[in-house]
Amino acid sequence: PSGIFGLSEDTVDADTTIISCPFSLAIDMECSLHALTALFGESALVDLQSWLERQLICTYICLHWIFPDSRRVDFVSLHACLMIIHYSPIPDVLRHLPYLKSLPPPDALLTPLQFTPSELKAFRGTNLYGASRDRQECWSAEWNKCRTFIHAVNLDWAERYTWDRYLRASTYLSTRAFPSTL
Repeated sequence: PSGIFGLSEDTVDADTTIISCPFSLAIDMECSLHALTALFGESALVDLQSWLERQLICTYICLHWIFPDSRRVDFVSLHACLMIIHYSPIPDVLRHLPYLKSLPPPDALLTPLQFTPSELKAFRGTNLYGASRDRQECWSAEWNKCRTFIHAVNLDWAERYTWDRYLRASTYLSTRAFPSTL
């Protein structure tokens, strides 16, 4: 098993609040737009405002996984060339890593977009096959638009902004998005 769960040993009465999460901790469009603007610069705001809510949120999520690997290489020349690599810590605006670490790992995601091509082919002739292909094309186009933008901002980040990471973030968003009154 993965993730975090709770199990009651007693009957829980209807309308009982078991757990609550302040809405200020939610990953939403506003939180994502604020963080991306802080990371990409104020000049990026106009472009970011043209993105879909899913693109903003998924890119925000992906950046949590990109930053621990992010690096900047400086060359300092004395008598020989010395390469210094700086690893960037996760910026404060990326504040949901503990939550993201509690979600199922990529190999535990079993939606049709995680199927191998041969597994998906088994569903040819069904609405699942067509719907899965349509969703992959849509999400892939969204990812490409975001990646092109990120490439112009930071090549290192763009290289780490992979389709697998965007797919994982999109899967989390589509399977874990709950109304605030749940």
